[in-house]
Amino acid sequence: MKRDSQRMRGAGPFVFTNLKDGTGVANVIEWLEEKLSAPVSERRVIIDAHAAYTGTPHSHEHGH
Repeated sequence: MKRDSQRMRGAGPFVFTNLKDGTGVANVIEWLEEKLSAPVSERRVIIDAHAAYTGTPHSHEHGH
């Protein structure tokens, strides 16, 4: 999973979580709080929903 995450995310951050037992959840919350404390005008660089996908193409289908 780590190898796949690095391939898809490149240099982007990732963390493994388990919502059933809470593993990694504190890391996600900490990251979100840090990013959301930035001024609104600077947040677009964090996540741009309109940006083109830059990950590695893959062949499987995603459920709808």
